[in-house]
Amino acid sequence: MLNHRTTEDVPIEADVVVVGSGLSGALVALSLLEGPMPPQSVVMLEARELCSGATGKNAGHCKPDIWRGFNHYAELFGAQEALKNERETWEAAVRFVKQHGVDCDLWVGKTLDVLMDETSLKEASLSFEAFKAAGGDPTPIQATADPEEAEKAVYAWDASTLHPFKLGLNLQTWTPASSITGTDNRWVVHTERGCIKTPTVIHATNAFAATLLPETETAIIPTPHMCDRVYPPASFSGIYGLKHSYAVISTKGLYSINPRSTSDGAILFGGTIRNMGRQLVTTIHGAGSLETASTKYLSSARCQESPARIFTCSPALAKLVNGSDWADVNLPDCFRVTRERLSKATP
Repeated sequence: MLNHRTTEDVPIEADVVVVGSGLSGALVALSLLEGPMPPQSVVMLEARELCSGATGKNAGHCKPDIWRGFNHYAELFGAQEALKNERETWEAAVRFVKQHGVDCDLWVGKTLDVLMDETSLKEASLSFEAFKAAGGDPTPIQATADPEEAEKAVYAWDASTLHPFKLGLNLQTWTPASSITGTDNRWVVHTERGCIKTPTVIHATNAFAATLLPETETAIIPTPHMCDRVYPPASFSGIYGLKHSYAVISTKGLYSINPRSTSDGAILFGGTIRNMGRQLVTTIHGAGSLETASTKYLSSARCQESPARIFTCSPALAKLVNGSDWADVNLPDCFRVTRERLSKATP
């Protein structure tokens, strides 16, 4: 897989060029090739090694944010928008891994939100009640507020973990796209190894989108998010190991505990400072200068929760490439990228 190039030379033409070989670009390409109107040729360009970006460097925690933060999202986008896509995203991720037999140490079980102080408890309770009042299904969520059983309160529901680097696609590596010129349906993707003419370009570089799309510079900011991997001692391993994943929440922020209980037994620790990383994802359909072109597409995100959303966003983008309307892709309207939204998005 290292230094992999499907062909010795870069093709001079392609039906679709995907820039970025991470999970987002890979699933767009797969969705196109398995779709009802598969393109004859898809070229994927990767500046470094296969899946060497965020796809291979995240903690692999797929936790649907079914109700937490509901009030915040409802205030921004409306209650019905806030209800969409969370559980569907998790189900799509698990379904994909099982259907394709992907060896990525998939674990499915309970994830627990542990509320550590009265302020966090009140916020969670209000959000949970508002979620239910808006028509959200509380059935999968188990709430415990007994102080003898929990610090303040615990909410539990289904989630998954997996090893993210074990998902990927083989195409052209060490072939960065340096620029894209042309007009709608007549794009030229420039690389040091040659140029590719194509009617359709899909940008799937996320943090590096501004390299080719300057208009995303203030909307998508590369920000390191650290995660510690710890191998516990024997007293906390095997049958004594953690059986669930956790989010420990207080007014100071969120601390994530993500055990790989089905594989090497490692525990991944991470977290966010409150008010630092909870922008809703701005994902999917961007076009050229985002004014006139209709055959340039963007798959991107603005928060640490985004990788799992790829399993619904990438197939949706493939439908858009094949001519579907936004109303047909079954995503929240607030996921749609427009020039107006990008102009309003600031760090």
